Order: sequence, then structure tokens, then C-alpha cells
Amino acid sequence: MLPEFSASMLELIVKTSTELPPDVRAAMKAASDLEPPDTRSGQALAIININIDQAADGEGAICQDTGMPTFEIRVPRGADELWMAEQIRLATAEATRRGKLRPNSVDSITGKNSGNNLGPGTPVVHFHQWEEDAIEVKLLLKGGGCENCNAQYAVPVELANLGRAPSGTAPVGPGITAVWRETGSNGGASAMGAAAVPFAPIDLDPSSYVTLYVVGVAGPCSLGPTFDPALGSTFSYAGLPDLEIAYSVYGMPRTASLKWPYDMVEPMPEAGC
Repeated sequence: MLPEFSASMLELIVKTSTELPPDVRAAMKAASDLEPPDTRSGQALAIININIDQAADGEGAICQDTGMPTFEIRVPRGADELWMAEQIRLATAEATRRGKLRPNSVDSITGKNSGNNLGPGTPVVHFHQWEEDAIEVKLLLKGGGCENCNAQYAVPVELANLGRAPSGTAPVGPGITAVWRETGSNGGASAMGAAAVPFAPIDLDPSSYVTLYVVGVAGPCSLGPTFDPALGSTFSYAGLPDLEIAYSVYGMPRTASLKWPYDMVEPMPEAGC
């Protein structure tokens, strides 16, 4: 057994949670120096750098979400992997008790948090044998904000605004299958039927505008390239939820809720898009 292994694992967890590597800190400072200090982007980066320094000086977690501890370990032949895995679990629990890790181990069925980051499959420990007569341990702390967020559903399930109402009943809301943006002067529509392109994040001047087509039915309109509302028939949707729009101002994320128009256009099959 390696008596120093347990202590080094605790030290690794604490250092990873509280200190960024020197090259990352240098890159953050360089990015901050490029921003005018009186702008929101400059203020945001300055606050981030202050947080980085305070976390390192006070040995506090850099981020409130310390993520899922994932260990990648290279060991020589004959290493006691079971003992090493147990030491890692003990070090993880101790780091959590000291407040260096947030308790993130939650039972997906019962919703119970273990409180010490220990549970079935947590922390994640991967062993790999190699030819070297040494042990190498790498730790990754990656929070949920770094990944695409997922949701669990038990079937059968009804998801709001997904699909269409049966024929002959009142529409309950379209499922969005595509979003198109008209091109033209000021980033908006110059004339009906102007060329449309798939929606992607764009920069807009304060005085400009943009016209969007939200397509609710898979078909020619989803594939583009443009759709003339004059070729469709108008009907009503009632009780649709607001449309959430995400945007940013000087790099700061924002959201806005937009009301759907009561009258919406349904393209006729012969109209095409």
C-alpha cells in the first residue's frame, strides 16, 4: 500500500476545485485586458478574474457547481486497484465535508442526495494499465453547465406543444420543426418572398430588426428556402405558451417572452415554400 496515496488524492481534489492552471489564468487575464473596463463585458471578465484569485487564495471552490469527479488513472501491473478506488472514495467524501466539492451525487430514482458525493458509479474511476513503474492520476471536475442538459421521462409521456391536434379538433399548438430568417436591409425583410436562410445567431444594430418564420409542420416549409404567407390560409391558435427568445447584450445573456399572434398562417400543400 502507498500511505501517501490517500493524502495526494485529497490534495488533487482540493487543488483541482480551487485553482485554475497558470496558462488558463494567463489567458483569462489577457482576454480581460482586451475589454474596455467600462463595458459590461469588461466588468464581467474582471469579476471572473477576481473570483479566480479569491478561490486560489482562500482555497474555495472556483464554481458553485464542482461537477462530477472523474478520475483517469494509469497504473503498473500488480497495482491494487480496489484499494486505490476506496482511497479515492474516502478522499472525495472528505473533500466534500470540507466544502471543496458540492454534494452532486443524487439517486436518479429516489431523488435523494447522498451528501458526500458517494453513490453507485460516483465518483467515476477509470483504471488503465501501462508499462511505466509509476501511478498517474488525472482528475476532471465538469459541471452540468459544460454539457447539454438532458431530461428523464417515463413512457408513456405527454410533452407540451409537441405534435398537432387530431383532425377536426381545435389546434393546441405547433411543434417547431424549423426556424427561418429573411434576409434584406437592416438584417430584416426587404420584401415578401425575399431569400430566407436557416436561423443562426446574428448581430443586430439597435435600430435594425429581423423577420423570422417559425415552422410547425415538417414538410417543404421546414426545408425552405422561403415561404410567402400570402399563399397560405389563416386560422387561429388559442392558449399557446409564450415563445422564449434568447439573446445577449454586450456578451451578457438575456431572454424575452414573445406572445404568439392570435392569427397564424397555415401553408396550403399546393403553395409550396
